[in-house]
Amino acid sequence: MKKFAVLSCFIFLVFAVHTAFPQVKIDSVEITSSVPELTDFHEIIFPMWHTAYPAKDINALKGFVPQIKLHMEAINNAALPGILKDKETGWNIQLKELNVAADNYYKASEGNDDEALLLAAEKLHYQYEMMNRVIRPVLKEIDDYHQTLYIIYHKLYPDKKYDEIAGLMDNLIKRLRQLPNILRIS
Repeated sequence: MKKFAVLSCFIFLVFAVHTAFPQVKIDSVEITSSVPELTDFHEIIFPMWHTAYPAKDINALKGFVPQIKLHMEAINNAALPGILKDKETGWNIQLKELNVAADNYYKASEGNDDEALLLAAEKLHYQYEMMNRVIRPVLKEIDDYHQTLYIIYHKLYPDKKYDEIAGLMDNLIKRLRQLPNILRIS
């Protein structure tokens, strides 16, 4: 009888603890600081920005329109995970800007003004970057390095302005040397 009483108390205690402290089940998506639809958009942004834009490949830039439209629809319908709800206002502001940039890209792709399309591609890429910065802000030092790299890769290099690139090397190296101190893990 004593064993039965101890066993009964043990079972009651386990049941009481289990019901008093229920297991919290949280979907891992809710605690991940990312928006998959935005990440997927990089599949188009990367070749647009790093291949077609520097080469001034207007046909390729125009060819991205259907894929951009699909990704924009997905991003417009995306929901921020719970961990990013505090960034919803910034997300919505940048989303409007991204939509404006996408609409301008579509309009420019319908015309014959190559410079307008290149500018629209640049603005679309910029707004894509701003969307990413809402959910993952960039460190100032990395941003400074990226700004110099941007000028070299997207402005000077395509136009073969090698002397101007050489003139920026000291600045680029200075900014690059600042990164290990920022990124060092203690």
